[in-house]
Amino acid sequence: MKEEKYILDKVGKENHFRVPNGYFENFASELMSRLPEREVIEVPAAKPRVFVLRSLILTAACVCVAIFSITLFFMNDKSDEMPTAGSNVVAQNNIDYSTVDEYIDDAADYAMMDHADIYAYLSSEN
Repeated sequence: MKEEKYILDKVGKENHFRVPNGYFENFASELMSRLPEREVIEVPAAKPRVFVLRSLILTAACVCVAIFSITLFFMNDKSDEMPTAGSNVVAQNNIDYSTVDEYIDDAADYAMMDHADIYAYLSSEN
């Protein structure tokens, strides 16, 4: 408190900071007039050809990936097919019997049949 009283006695309570009349009314215009002119930098416009070319390349890549994926999905593996009576595989006797046996085993497992049931169905004359 002593220090504040000393400062108030020395300086007083009045505001010593003064601004000329009309200073803030013209402040913005004077400041803008004092600023140096700056260069206008023109940004080149993006070329639409680049965007069109990029979109065409991306579209072609997507189509290639789709065709490749579909081809892999639907590609027939000859070892998974069952030979038919009229096919060239049966006529040439190039049957892969291990694949046929695996297919029959899978079908029997799915139908929950054992060997006795299979023999009974094969021997019955219905």
